[in-house]
Amino acid sequence: MPVITELRFSPTSFEMGRVLSAGDGGRMELERLVPLGTAMVPFVWVDGPGDRSFEAAVRKHRSVEDFQRRQQLDGLTLYELTWATDGDALFKALTEVGASLLRGVGGEDGWQFEIRFPDRESLATFQHQLTDAGIRFEIETIYDAASVSGGDGSGVTGPQREALVLAAERGYFDVPRRISTKELGEELGISDQAVTERLRRGISALVAETVQSGPANGSED
Repeated sequence: MPVITELRFSPTSFEMGRVLSAGDGGRMELERLVPLGTAMVPFVWVDGPGDRSFEAAVRKHRSVEDFQRRQQLDGLTLYELTWATDGDALFKALTEVGASLLRGVGGEDGWQFEIRFPDRESLATFQHQLTDAGIRFEIETIYDAASVSGGDGSGVTGPQREALVLAAERGYFDVPRRISTKELGEELGISDQAVTERLRRGISALVAETVQSGPANGSED
């Protein structure tokens, strides 16, 4: 059965992280990865309207073949990065075990990846390959891909549901808030950034399955 895991990496533990850490680009989020021959070309959203010094620093990195600004929207800038992936053990391992990178968010404090593996055996192989390559990582959660639907059509995953319920019980949604994401993370055994991401994605899933798919304006209450 396919499994999904959330892992954290330091920004300098894998080649793409080192490339994007060449300049202080702030928070980044992978939009998608596009296969191009034997390479993987990521499209990355970066906080801010575009920083020339950041762009120049990334282009100077020894692994970078091209780094182009593609779009600007709501204070974010979309870049296309072409880099030599042959030295990136992380992406090599992902390819070899047939895993799919669902999401990646990062910055100078580290990167969090959400990855789908064909089964738990491929996940174990992936872990061994990273360890052999000297890449340090932290597994924040593992769950069966079948749990993504939440079993009730909400679209909320098990880990997201756990974070949402705990946040509600502890007063995170109260005004004023009675607990921080750091404190929630300590209870869940994950980082405060991971808590923030789970809450955001969980709320997004709930909105998509309830508010956005609910009755149109003008319908009876």
